[in-house]
Amino acid sequence: MKLNEYLEKIKKSDCPQDCEHKFNKVKEIALVPPPDEILGIIVSRDPTVDWLEHHYRKEMKSRKELFDSAIPKQLFERINDFMANDITEEKKKHLYKFINKNIYWTHLHKCFTDKKGKKSIKFKNKNASSCADKWLTEELNIALKDKIRFIIALGNDVQKWICEWREDYCKNKNIKIINLPHPSPANVGITSSWNPETKDKVKIEKRINTLLELC
Repeated sequence: MKLNEYLEKIKKSDCPQDCEHKFNKVKEIALVPPPDEILGIIVSRDPTVDWLEHHYRKEMKSRKELFDSAIPKQLFERINDFMANDITEEKKKHLYKFINKNIYWTHLHKCFTDKKGKKSIKFKNKNASSCADKWLTEELNIALKDKIRFIIALGNDVQKWICEWREDYCKNKNIKIINLPHPSPANVGITSSWNPETKDKVKIEKRINTLLELC
C-alpha cells in the first residue's frame, strides 16, 4: 500500500474507542500531503486548533504553505539560531530546500488540540499514545522505504513513543532517529533547550550535525 492510500484510510470513525477525541466536536484530522520522494520524516506531537483556524484550510493545503506556517519552518529557524555561525549560508539553503522537498511531516496525535481546553480537548499523552498505536505505527512502516535516511522526533512525548515503536514494531531497525526539542515559539527562551547556552548544547549540536550530514 502507498502512503497516500493509507492516509485516505485514516478516519475519525475508525479511531480508538478510548480516545476522547473520537467524539470531539472538532471533526477534522491533520493530514499533510507527503512529497513525491521521502528521504526523511518529522514527527511532532499534536496539531492545534489555532493552526486549524488560521492555516489548515481546504484552499491552503500545499506542502510549502503548511510547512511554512508551522513546525517544519520553526524547526529550520531553531536550527539556524542554535548553530549561529556554525552553519553556512549554503547549508541553510540546502536544509530549507530539503525540508520542503523531501521531508514527510506527521503527528503523534492526529486530532487538533487546544491548550486552553475551550475549542477542543487539551493534549493528553493517553489519547496520543492510543492514536499513535492505531495509526502512526503502520504509517511509519509504510513510509519507511529504502531511501529514508532518518526520523526527527520532536519533544519528549514523541521520543518516548518512537523509542517503543522502534523496539517493538519498526521494520527497519537501521533507521536513524534524531531526537530534538520541540521547536514551537512556546519552547524558546533562556531556560529552553533551544537556548544556545543550554547545558545540553554539545548533545543537541551533535544531533543537528548528524541531520545536516544526512540531508
